[in-house]
Amino acid sequence: MNKRKVIIILSVVMMIAITMLLASCSNTIVDLDDYVGTDNGASRINLIGKLVQWLHGWVKNYGLTVILFTVFLKVVMLPVDIWQRVSMRKNSLKMQAMQPMMEVLEKRYANNPQKLNQEKSKLAKKQSATMLGTCLPFIVTMVIFFLLLGGLTNYATYNTVINYNDMQTFYVSEYNRALEDDNVYLAAYNAALEEGKTEEQAKAAANSACVRVASEGNAELGYIGIGQYYVDNIKESFLWIDNVWQPDTWANVMPTYDEFVRTVKLSGENPEGTYNLIREQVVKTHARNTSGSWNGLMILPILSVGLSFLSMFINQRLENKNRKGEKAEISTQQATTNKMMLVVMPLMMAVFGFMYTGAFAIYMVVSYALSLLITISIKKTVEKMVEKSLQKAEAKDKTPKANYKR
Repeated sequence: MNKRKVIIILSVVMMIAITMLLASCSNTIVDLDDYVGTDNGASRINLIGKLVQWLHGWVKNYGLTVILFTVFLKVVMLPVDIWQRVSMRKNSLKMQAMQPMMEVLEKRYANNPQKLNQEKSKLAKKQSATMLGTCLPFIVTMVIFFLLLGGLTNYATYNTVINYNDMQTFYVSEYNRALEDDNVYLAAYNAALEEGKTEEQAKAAANSACVRVASEGNAELGYIGIGQYYVDNIKESFLWIDNVWQPDTWANVMPTYDEFVRTVKLSGENPEGTYNLIREQVVKTHARNTSGSWNGLMILPILSVGLSFLSMFINQRLENKNRKGEKAEISTQQATTNKMMLVVMPLMMAVFGFMYTGAFAIYMVVSYALSLLITISIKKTVEKMVEKSLQKAEAKDKTPKANYKR
């Protein structure tokens, strides 16, 4: 498998993964009642969401849950990570060993380009399995990355919808209770009549009193209000992030009505009014401002970009030390590719960090931090595994060949 084919395969796999992600994020808009269904929306959660939900049952904080989930995933995927590093190192050593052979072929068939290409092709075929082995772990890693992105996005959507449904149910219950409460409805109705209001005006005033008590609360009458209910039963903050299901940026603590209905359709007499009423009380619980903006401080997205750059930079530095035996033009080509990746990958992480939830930003930061630790801690182990593997390969193959070890 030549380099061009490898690039094509990687591109196709990446496109499939991105398509799967976009498909999972663009579900058909359904009615809130249909979304919740008879199982409180449990059927809407994918496997990753179910794992996070299960862990949350033990940890009780979604920020810590995502950290624990990331550590667990890194431990499970450590063999794949080591496999990828070993494959890449073996491929690098074999490519170095091929350089003298290539130089010999170039001198031997300098006047016969057709024969030279044939011999180079034969020599290159020996590396096909190694290149494929290097690509497969990378493909697995990227597919898992996009599956996690889709999974955490799916679970964030689920929590946003279910949380609103809970607050709406609470509000309707409190409103109906206020209608039957003489200290609320009847008191406001009689007070309006005493002020000279008409019967219709008195009913409207009494209804407004019920809305106000149900939404804002009244401690003397035994109503806690939506804001307090949100803080006591729903709010999921982590460090400086007010709501982990919203981005750690200037995003709103709670989505606006227009943002929310991109996910589910709200019904009723005045769905937008009800949503904005509930949202107003939730926004009031936000410590930084009264507009509900700046759910976070952009710390996690910036950290993910920085750690992404640092992780790639360290990996490239280690790899460059292993490429000392390669030809200058190959090193130059690799250096150009490395510089491009140092820009492209952090920019991609910036998009994910700024556009997606705080929960996913937590995952990226912890994942890259762990990757850095793994890179530093297993370097010698990987070298020993590569050396042992090549020694076994040499022992099995008794035909004369170049020594792959430096």
